[in-house]
Amino acid sequence: MKFHVLSKEEDSEELKLTIEQMLKLGKLGSFDFDHDYQEIYFEPALRIERVEASETMPIAEGTELVLACIIQGSSEMRVEWLRDGFPIHIHTAERSMWTTIVPKNSQDQYTVLLGFDRVASLDTGVFTCQVSDWGFVRNRSIYVRVLSAPQPQLSPITATVPLGSSHIITCLSSEDIYRNFGYTWLKNGRVLNPSVEPEMAEDLFPTGSRILLQEATASATYSCIITSSAGSTRKDSYVTVIDKARSSPCCQPEDYLKVRWTLTASNTENIQLCPTGYTGDVRRKCIHDSNANSAAWDEPDFSGCFSSGFLSLRKKVESLRLGYLISDTAALLSRVKRYLMSKKPKLHFCEGEPIVDVLRDIQTITHGDRRNQETWPTFLDIASALLESPILIRKHSKLLLLHDLIFNYGFQYVERTNEVSFEMFHRKVLAVQLGKIPEHMQQTLKIPSQRFSSVNKFAEPHPVQYTWMTNSVELDFTHLNLNENDEGNSTTSVIAVFYRNLSSHLPRRFYSKKGIADVEYHLISSLVAVRVRGELDPENVNIKISLSSFNHTITDKRVGWNISCAM
Repeated sequence: MKFHVLSKEEDSEELKLTIEQMLKLGKLGSFDFDHDYQEIYFEPALRIERVEASETMPIAEGTELVLACIIQGSSEMRVEWLRDGFPIHIHTAERSMWTTIVPKNSQDQYTVLLGFDRVASLDTGVFTCQVSDWGFVRNRSIYVRVLSAPQPQLSPITATVPLGSSHIITCLSSEDIYRNFGYTWLKNGRVLNPSVEPEMAEDLFPTGSRILLQEATASATYSCIITSSAGSTRKDSYVTVIDKARSSPCCQPEDYLKVRWTLTASNTENIQLCPTGYTGDVRRKCIHDSNANSAAWDEPDFSGCFSSGFLSLRKKVESLRLGYLISDTAALLSRVKRYLMSKKPKLHFCEGEPIVDVLRDIQTITHGDRRNQETWPTFLDIASALLESPILIRKHSKLLLLHDLIFNYGFQYVERTNEVSFEMFHRKVLAVQLGKIPEHMQQTLKIPSQRFSSVNKFAEPHPVQYTWMTNSVELDFTHLNLNENDEGNSTTSVIAVFYRNLSSHLPRRFYSKKGIADVEYHLISSLVAVRVRGELDPENVNIKISLSSFNHTITDKRVGWNISCAM
C-alpha cells in the first residue's frame, strides 16, 4: 500500500518527522504497519520546466526534428503529446516517429522526447506536452512551423506556336515576398545558356523571371526551378512548334467548361489553370484523326482540380495518416460521402478520381477507430455514386483501384464479424454478397443466395433482385481436401460483386496478341468478380466458377465472331 502526501518543500522535514513518529507507533489510523517493510522517499511536485525544439523555427520540410519536454515530477507521472489539442499516434506506417523518456538528471528532471525523422508541411501546429501526476495535470506548448518548397506559377504551361514566331514564358512565386528566391531555367533538361541559345532570360520586378524566345524553331520543354531555404521545385512548360505551310492539324481555340482552351497541335495536350473555385491544372488532349487528317478535342481531365472542400477533406485524411488523431476512419468516410453527394451534380470529367485516391488512403490507415460496422455500407454508397456516371472515373488504373478497394473494404467488414453468415448489399449499380463459410464445408455455394444468412441487407422484406442482376456464380468446394489436423474452427471469407454498368467505363474494344495476329474483343455482358480469402492452401482447393444467364446474341454479322466467357 502506498500513501501519497503533498506538502511545500520548506515543510518537508517537519512532515518527515511526523510520519516517522506515527510509524513508530505501528499504526496510521486503522492501518497497522510492519516495521521491517517501510520506505519513505521524497519526489518533487509536478512542474514542466520548458519545452524546446532541436531546430530553430521555421524549419524546412524533410528536416529531422526532436521536441524535448523537461519535467520535474514523480516516477508515477504520465506524459502525452498533443498537436493542436489532438492526441498523436506514434506508431504509424506512413513515417517514422518515436518518443522516449530520458532518466533523471542531476537536477531531478526527466526529459521526454518526441522525434520526427522527417517533418512534413502538415506537422505545422502547436505541440503540447501534457503531464499528469497524482491527479494533477500540467501542460506546456511550442509552435512548430514547417516550410514547404516554393510552388512555381508558370504561364503558359503549354503553347502551340507557329514556326519562326516569338514566345514568352513567365515564372512567378507568390511566396517570394522578400525577393530572396533563386530562379533557374532549363531547356530540354539542360541549363539554358542564353549566349548560345535563341532564348533570353530576364529578372522581373519585384520578383520572378521570364524567358523570351525570339524565333521558335523547334518544339522544346522549358523548366523553371525555384529555390528557397526550404528546397527547390520544378515546373515545366511545353512549347510545340508547328509549320503552317505543311498544314499540321490543330484543335482550334474555344471556351469550354469555364476554361479558355488555346490553339493545340494534334497528339499533344493542352494544360490550363483550373476554373474559378478550384486550384491546380486541368488537361485536355487534342486527338488526331488520321483518316480525315483532322483534329478534335477530347473531354477535359479535371482530376488535377481541387475545390476548397476537397482540399480540407484530404488534409484531414493526410493528418490522420501522419498520426494526428483528429478524426477516425468512419467519420472520414461519412465526410467523403457528404462531399460527394453534395457535389455530384456539378462534378466534371475525371473529378471522381481524386476521391478514389482518398478512399485508398483511408483504407490503408492502421490506427483510428475501425470497428464501426457502418464503415462498409458508407463506402458502398460512395463507390456506387462514383460508378453511376461514366464521366467521374475515366482512367482504367483508377477504375481498377476502386474495384480492388471494394474487396479490401469488404474483407475488413467480413473479418470483423465472428459469425458464419452471409449478407447481401444492394446499391444502384452494384450488388455485393459477402460473408464467412466454414472452411470444412464440402459442397457447392451459389451466389446470390441466402444460404448461411443470419442477416440480409435487402430493402424489401423478401429478397428481390434487380432486373439487371441476371448472373450467378457457383463456388464448388466439393473437392476440398481437408487438413486432418484442422479442428474445424477456421473460416473462409467470400465476396462476390455484381456490376451493372462497369462496362460503360471500359473501352468498347480490346485487342490481344495471338501469335502474329491481333484479336479484337467486344465486351457484351455485365461483369462479376469473386474473391476468396482464408487459411486454405490454394493447391488443396478446387473452386469452380460458372457464369450464366447472359442471353446475348451476335449482332455484328462479320465472319469470325464468337461468344466466349473470360475469367
